[in-house]
This record gives sequence, C-alpha cells and structure tokens, in this order.
Amino acid sequence: MALQEIGRIALRDEGDWWVAYHARLDTMDGATEIGRIRMNLVKQDRMLKERFIVFIREAFNVACREALGLTPEYPKPPMPAPEHERGS
Repeated sequence: MALQEIGRIALRDEGDWWVAYHARLDTMDGATEIGRIRMNLVKQDRMLKERFIVFIREAFNVACREALGLTPEYPKPPMPAPEHERGS
C-alpha cells in the first residue's frame, strides 16, 4: 500500500509553552492541539526535548489507531516550519 500523507505534527513556540499540533500539510488553520510542555524545560534539557517529540508521536499514533485503525509512518525527517508560519 502506498504512503498517503494525513497531515503533520507541528511544534510551535507559544510564549511560555512549546505546543504540539496535528495540522494539515499546507496550513495551521484548524490544527488540533496534541500536547504542550513548558518552554523553559525543553530549552534547558535537550534529552527532555527529544523525549517530548517521541511522546507526541506516540500519542498521535494512538489517536490514529483509534480513529483510522492504522499506525502512521514518519518517512521524512523533522523540518523547520514554513516561513509564513514562524513567529516574529
């Protein structure tokens, strides 16, 4: 079965928080929050930042299995946000 993109996990710096969303490929409009962690924690500890990303992926996997009966694959490495989605 060919891979089909179902969106992306987007991580955004929102003041005191690092927020994870499931978003469409082309926009953040209508994005669904998956989780959040205090920004100072992930800035201080690289390992915690990496573990948060793994946790968010696993949480998203569970949601996909429950909703679609499928576990997502992540064939692409993490990428920076498109310029139009970045904060100032």
